[in-house]
Amino acid sequence: MLLEFSVANFRSFYNRQTINFVASRDRHNSENTFGEKPRILKAIAVFGANASGKSNLIQALSSMKRLVLQSATKMNIGDTIDIAHPFRLNTEGSSQPSYFEIRLCIERVEYRYGFAVTSERVEEEWLYVKKPRQAEKKWLERYYDAEVETFACYADLAKFQSLLKERTRPNSLALSTGARENIEGVQPLYLGFGSILFITLDTPLLETFTLINCLATPEMKQFVLSALKDADLGIEDIKLEEQNMKTLHYSEGNSIWFDWNEESDGTHRLFDMLGYIYIALKRGYIVCIDEFDAHLHPHITRSLLEFFQHPDINTKGAQLLITTHDTNLMRPSRLRRDQIWIAEKDRESETNLYSLNDIEDDRPGRSTEMFVRHYLAGEYGGVPFVGRTFAEPRMR
Repeated sequence: MLLEFSVANFRSFYNRQTINFVASRDRHNSENTFGEKPRILKAIAVFGANASGKSNLIQALSSMKRLVLQSATKMNIGDTIDIAHPFRLNTEGSSQPSYFEIRLCIERVEYRYGFAVTSERVEEEWLYVKKPRQAEKKWLERYYDAEVETFACYADLAKFQSLLKERTRPNSLALSTGARENIEGVQPLYLGFGSILFITLDTPLLETFTLINCLATPEMKQFVLSALKDADLGIEDIKLEEQNMKTLHYSEGNSIWFDWNEESDGTHRLFDMLGYIYIALKRGYIVCIDEFDAHLHPHITRSLLEFFQHPDINTKGAQLLITTHDTNLMRPSRLRRDQIWIAEKDRESETNLYSLNDIEDDRPGRSTEMFVRHYLAGEYGGVPFVGRTFAEPRMR
């Protein structure tokens, strides 16, 4: 379960920015949350102008996951840490490390884990753990200063300090090394990163993943086909024929098979997404989708959101993080104020993140007001200030 993610000095993020899944005290649409003390949001939608940094948020979390899963197993001494992308629009950012921190709750244990990296090495790494009915405890502290590295383990990791210090390379993470060495205390956190799934417009092999799993798992195939039918795409069945995917359509009582490349971009996009969505709902995973509304009708995006919000469908605690321009989702009947986040660049071109709940507003009915009207009017920020070329289009 994702509680919080923070990033700093990464692409358009300079100062630390945090996306928070811990619900506010607002009781409106309580079915959009789960758990007790604290309540956790099932979904968050990030809105904002083009080039405001929405995609960089998804990329930051994806980069953190990739370094955790690969630094100890797929990197060698001297390899560049390719997730370090410092903010380039001021002189300070380029000389500082990129920073990432996450809070995950796994089997009632809360993990607060983070690191700061340059392209050459891990500058800092830390881990704090909070077990049920206990205070948060420091498990790992690692930092590099003036060519001297401090590496200390505490609590359940204390007995593994020598092993971790000896086998963790300067360009790898102690968490990754601990997982490789089968240290039991860090395994749940390491595996937790594997439960975060990403869907972008250029994610490779999504289509293949959905197809192969549909053919191997009747329950998943039924889910995908039901969704395709309910989306009014006219698809009744799918199959693999001579390494080519085909879709079945009915017309005047006749069965007609089409090649997959004859289907629309929207059909491809929806099919790609449904595989990961099924896995997330089945296993309680987290799905992060960039450009959620790309190629999809607003009725479809609303239904996909409802997969995660409806308590009868999302029974395993799956979560959804999306970036989108689909303001039809920005309604109090669909999203709470703390589920609607804005990405906005300031005068220094730094991305700032905030939810509608962070905006000071004492108006009565603020939880049920028409969010989209105020958003498009620019009252929340996160909209482009278009120039005359767009405001007064004309032939030149």
